[in-house]
Amino acid sequence: MSRSAVIDPRIEQAESIRGRLRIAGWSCRRIDLEYDLNRGSASLAILRAHEPGERAIADVLGVEPSSLWPARYDEEGMRLSPQPAANYDRPPTHAQRRKALEARS
Repeated sequence: MSRSAVIDPRIEQAESIRGRLRIAGWSCRRIDLEYDLNRGSASLAILRAHEPGERAIADVLGVEPSSLWPARYDEEGMRLSPQPAANYDRPPTHAQRRKALEARS
């Protein structure tokens, strides 16, 4: 079985955003500091709906937040309010993903 078969799309999206930040020379902590956000805000925004963190990350990358998190915005780029409950769900942890992979083997 292919290992990629168990990758949660939310994790893939989050890692893509983190990679873009690294390439641009930024970290989530640096975004928190430079945008005067609470510690962990940018990191939280990558995985779950958090508007200030979303705006800061999008600004650093020079894009609109809706292009990074289309499920959090409508077709016109306006943030959904209230957010769908699924946007607050946490993806499985590394240990949970590894256990699921082992169970499938």
